[in-house]
Amino acid sequence: MAHLVGEGPVNSGAVITGAERPLHLWVHHLQAGSRLMWRQPRQAHAVFVWRGAVRAEGAVLHEHEALLVENGASASLTAEAPATVLEFYRAEHHPEPPTRKGGHVHTVGAANTLHGLTSSGVGMTYWADAGCPTCEMWLHGTRFPDARKLRKHYHSEDEIIVVVEGELCLGRRPFRRGGVLALDADTPYTFAVGDEGLNFINYRAAHPYYKVVGDDGPPIDERAHMKDALENYARSNAHA
Repeated sequence: MAHLVGEGPVNSGAVITGAERPLHLWVHHLQAGSRLMWRQPRQAHAVFVWRGAVRAEGAVLHEHEALLVENGASASLTAEAPATVLEFYRAEHHPEPPTRKGGHVHTVGAANTLHGLTSSGVGMTYWADAGCPTCEMWLHGTRFPDARKLRKHYHSEDEIIVVVEGELCLGRRPFRRGGVLALDADTPYTFAVGDEGLNFINYRAAHPYYKVVGDDGPPIDERAHMKDALENYARSNAHA
């Protein structure tokens, strides 16, 4: 990966890659003191701390926190102790160039992560909502508290889903912690949530919309859906 340099004991593996894939996912296992350095990538990169803790841009990021490296920016990440991070990005030679100027780096710790709760009890977490003026990354988490099946739908953007806890069933195939799905834009799909619930993270390279199959209404703006979830969460906390 020309955009990334490792220093010290780093074990990197490709999960989703190749010229035919629009989005890529790598997993990096670092020993204490090991570093990853990004050198002005053409596309923006989202880095999710899966295990352990890392230091980046003067901040310590713990599990389920994120580093966002915009296109054209340079950044480094150092493991505080043995750590594993997931790196998501649109393929560096993707035919669509970045829509925003980039050049910045964001650390998203617990204090500046957005949380919400939908009316059906689904928890939402947002590390990047495509609302930044200099980048259009999208990285969110969804937590289903119990078993259910989603309506068939599709999204306007390519996406990668990684299961954090619980079980996601795609047809008869179960995905548990560490399971990964790559879904192309405009591809209808559905999945069922296992009996113990489900927690997953979802990466897109840009602001997405989704559409329920068979629904004649307009596509749903996922940023507007996020706003509704946050407002619902604020109201529920106000009456707690």
